[in-house]
Amino acid sequence: MADAIMTSDMRAGALTRPFAGLEPFVEAGPLTLREMPLGGQIDLRGDPKNAGFLEAVASVLSCALPLAPNTAAQGRDVLVLWLGPDEWLVLSAPGMETGLVGCLREAFGDRHCAVVDVTGNRTIFRLLGAGLQSRSASLVIRVRSVRADASGAFGRDPCPDR
Repeated sequence: MADAIMTSDMRAGALTRPFAGLEPFVEAGPLTLREMPLGGQIDLRGDPKNAGFLEAVASVLSCALPLAPNTAAQGRDVLVLWLGPDEWLVLSAPGMETGLVGCLREAFGDRHCAVVDVTGNRTIFRLLGAGLQSRSASLVIRVRSVRADASGAFGRDPCPDR
């Protein structure tokens, strides 16, 4: 699905990647795990029963919000993912998120809703390898915290292996 939502600008790495410099991130025999360039990501919350909210969103994003669980809607320059009954993730090309946040906030006026730029809060990894799709294998990725001081130097993980 990542390829379906990525524009050529996103593939070109227009934004900084959190794990940049660790290329390839992981190599294990014929498999490689790489971080993909980041696009804009906006968390949007509001009442889907409020027609004014829905109209404001559609006027800015050029698409109606997906209202059914696990669905998406494609706008002119965005992809909107349903996250919950009153929450959506708006994906855009890099650099568009600041303008979209401003336009959404302006369109909402005094309506009770939330628009938050969460571009730096996620990253996307791509698993590559010959015959990967036909291979019957499980992949376990363990998430660990990484501590950095004010200078950006990495320190020891405060949560040792369990």
